[in-house]
Amino acid sequence: MEDEQAAVHDDTQLSAADIVSVKPEPDAEGDVAMQTHTQPASGPGSPLDYSHVYTLLGHTRAISSLSFSPDGTLLASASADKTVRIWSLRTGQLVETLKGHGGGISDVAWSPCGRYLATASDDKTVGVWNALSGYDLRRLIGHTSYVFCVAYSPQSNLIVSGSFDETVRLWDVRKGTCHRTIAAHSEAVTDVDFNRDGTLIASCSYDGLIRLWDVPTGLCLATLPHPTSSPTTSIRFSPSSSHLLASSLDSTLRLWDVANGKIVKTYRPHRGERDNKDGGEGATSAAGGKSGVGGVYQNHKYAIKSHFLVLPAEGTAVPTTTPQSEVFIVSGSEDSKLYCWDLQSRRIPEQGGVVGAGVHRDVVGAVAVHPKTREGVRILASAGMEHDPSVRVWFDRRQDNAES
Repeated sequence: MEDEQAAVHDDTQLSAADIVSVKPEPDAEGDVAMQTHTQPASGPGSPLDYSHVYTLLGHTRAISSLSFSPDGTLLASASADKTVRIWSLRTGQLVETLKGHGGGISDVAWSPCGRYLATASDDKTVGVWNALSGYDLRRLIGHTSYVFCVAYSPQSNLIVSGSFDETVRLWDVRKGTCHRTIAAHSEAVTDVDFNRDGTLIASCSYDGLIRLWDVPTGLCLATLPHPTSSPTTSIRFSPSSSHLLASSLDSTLRLWDVANGKIVKTYRPHRGERDNKDGGEGATSAAGGKSGVGGVYQNHKYAIKSHFLVLPAEGTAVPTTTPQSEVFIVSGSEDSKLYCWDLQSRRIPEQGGVVGAGVHRDVVGAVAVHPKTREGVRILASAGMEHDPSVRVWFDRRQDNAES
């Protein structure tokens, strides 16, 4: 039944304007120096052309989360080793190590204002840190089990957190108090996100549900049931907040239309070549055939985050809503790679659609994207689990290739 429904919804035509904010964001301040790495992700002229520029070492256990500073000059990585490390993207050097949690850290989020970091920890607390000095500002206490996810509001004045205690909590950052507790789900809350104006919160859970919450009242505005009841582990509002991207433990990503609560796209890359002749399901063959990098996207065990990746039109350095903009879906995978799907066709490009083949040596559990750096450079970061607790940083070299 799900396949029949998906086949209908997947015919929905989406443009970049449906996904990206109508108003372009300003360029980030500060330049990001490029360094040549020995292994490109793909060849010149491909739709995606990410080159591996940094390997960031220092964590001693699995890396759970990555978050870019708003200006794209710093990257924060959170780990089960109870620390957050802040890295310079100009030099690839460690800037600061944040210590203070009594348990592993499952999530890290940079405030939109760029001054603060929030962390979600197994010690049942949310941490608030000065991102510039590394100073431990405060602990937000109230959850009764592991805190698994955290996000800042667009105004940087509120933090939302989700926990294994099945609740979502809304915190006043300035006061350091719990503004509201929501009995959100019947199992652990695995991810939370604010929409672009901060009036809605989305949450998802191992119970397979996605719920939308009104921030001023705490009321549930909508429940989006997973078609197969598989645990939902990641959600992300599109930049325009018109759609939600959800990952689940059936190796499937789904794109929801927020207004009507319907699935409009599904991304299932475990299908074979015969399923792709009509531009249908995501491509095993496209990922591993002519490109020569092989692989099948897998997500059955870990809460792997997925993201929207917006590539600006040629000659522009920020996301725009022109027809020339390209929008992709990017996610880590349990086969130690990153996968990128074209938003509309649901195909994995034959060149550049699989990133990191042979680079990571364990599950790629954490991914972050930053599309707005100067000179058209888009940044992608990925991180591994216990057997490969490293962060890999990738720069989009398409503009350099076009100019060379």
